[in-house]
Amino acid sequence: MEYSIENRYLKIDVLSTGATLKRFIYKPLNRNIILTHSDDLYYKSSQYGFLGATVGRVGGRISKSKIVINGVTHNLKSKSSTFLHSGEGCFSFKEFELVSQTKTSLVLSLQTTKDASFPGTFNLKVYYYLHSDSLYIKYSYYCDEDTIANIINHAYFNLSNESNIHNHELLIHSSKFQEVDNNLVPTGKNLDVKLLGISDSNYSSLGEILKTSKKNKFNGVDNFFFLNNNNKEHINEIGLRTNELELRIKTSYPGINIYTTNMPSNTKLENGVLSLEKGIALEPQYPNDAYNLGLGTLINKNTVYTNYSEYKIKKRDK
Repeated sequence: MEYSIENRYLKIDVLSTGATLKRFIYKPLNRNIILTHSDDLYYKSSQYGFLGATVGRVGGRISKSKIVINGVTHNLKSKSSTFLHSGEGCFSFKEFELVSQTKTSLVLSLQTTKDASFPGTFNLKVYYYLHSDSLYIKYSYYCDEDTIANIINHAYFNLSNESNIHNHELLIHSSKFQEVDNNLVPTGKNLDVKLLGISDSNYSSLGEILKTSKKNKFNGVDNFFFLNNNNKEHINEIGLRTNELELRIKTSYPGINIYTTNMPSNTKLENGVLSLEKGIALEPQYPNDAYNLGLGTLINKNTVYTNYSEYKIKKRDK
C-alpha cells in the first residue's frame, strides 16, 4: 500500500512495507530529493540498500550477533557473523498498519514478537508529518520486556538528481567518528573527523571528502559520527547542500550514520541507477553496537520512548 501527504512546499509518498519513505518531493522545483527504486519489489529485500526504509528493532551493526540482557544471552538470527540492520527480523520488510492519515500527516504501526530473537513483543508507531518546508519523522515505541532499540530511517539523498553526490557539501558538527574493522563493526575506538577531510564546524565538499577517505584507505564513508551539542535547544543538526538547495536535519538522536553508497546494487532507480556514490544516506541514530560498547540503547519494559528528526529543505539565496 502507498500513502501520500502534502502541503504547499512538500509531498511525500510512503509505503506500508517498512513504513518506507519512497519519495520526498520539493514542490517548488518538482524534484524528488531522495533515491527511489523503479520497482517496489526492490523494497522487499535487503540486497537493494534499504532505500528510505524504517530499520529496526536495531539499525546498524551488532558484534558477534549476540547481546546479554539481565544475564540472559540472546543469539540473534543472522546469515553472517555480523548482525546488520536486525538481520532476518528487520522491520524494513514487514507490513505496517495504517493508524491515521490527514492531508499533511500519516501514522503507521507495527507489533512484532521476538523478531530476530530479540526479547519481548515490540510496539512501534512511525509518524510522518509536514509543516511548511519541513518533514518530521517521529518514532514512539515500547516493549513488554527489557530489550534494545535503535530505530532509523535509511533514506539516500541526492539534492541535484545528478549521477553522483560529488557536487554536494556536508555540514556536520562532529569532532569524532567510530572506527570500524574489516567487517564494518565498531572497534570501540573513535577517530578524528579530519581523517575523512571533514570540518567540524563548516561545510565540506563531499567530492573532496570521498577523495580523502580513499587516500586514507576508508573506501568512502560508512561510519557513525558523534554530534556536538552546541545549541540552546539541545538539538543536534546536520546540513547538506548544493548550489540550488539546502537540507538541514535536526534530531533528538546523539549522532548520525553516514553512508556514501560504497557498495551499490546497480539496480534501476526512477532517476538513473543505484551506482557508486549516487546518494548519501543520512541516518540519525544511536552509535553502532551501542549496547555492547556500553553506550546505551537499552529500553526498560513497558516504558514509552520517542525520537524524532526534522528535515527542512529550501532554495539557497544566490
